[in-house]
Amino acid sequence: MLLCVFAIVSPLAAQDTADVHAAAAAAANNPLANMTSFQLQNYYAPELYGLPDETSNTAWLRFVKPFGKVLVRASLPLSAVPTGSGDSISGLGDFSVFAAYLMTDPSAPKQYGIGPLVVAPTATDDALGADAWQLGAAGAFFNLSLRSRRGADW
Repeated sequence: MLLCVFAIVSPLAAQDTADVHAAAAAAANNPLANMTSFQLQNYYAPELYGLPDETSNTAWLRFVKPFGKVLVRASLPLSAVPTGSGDSISGLGDFSVFAAYLMTDPSAPKQYGIGPLVVAPTATDDALGADAWQLGAAGAFFNLSLRSRRGADW
């Protein structure tokens, strides 16, 4: 009898655990999630158009912190980019801060926010940044609906 109860409850507990993990993964990938996080992301390009035998690599350090309906995201790239002569330049890129005002409810399946973007000229080489202060607007959209998880955009 006890074995029968265990056989019925175990799959239910496994499903609950899977749901918790799926929700955590969705929140971690949501740029508008109401959670403080520090992210490390890496983008590697094994080949570049017009530059044979050259590669590019950028690691992003990102810090995200919500303040009520405003979400602040600060990003700093660490890059290695080719010069075109077989060499590459490595160093810091420009530091950017984006403050998004969340226009939707945090529990909505489709979320979006808009706000200002400020970029500071922190690049250690001209090839790694714009060498100028920049101010503009930015937006973010995240679709968490079941349909989007199956491959559709809307």
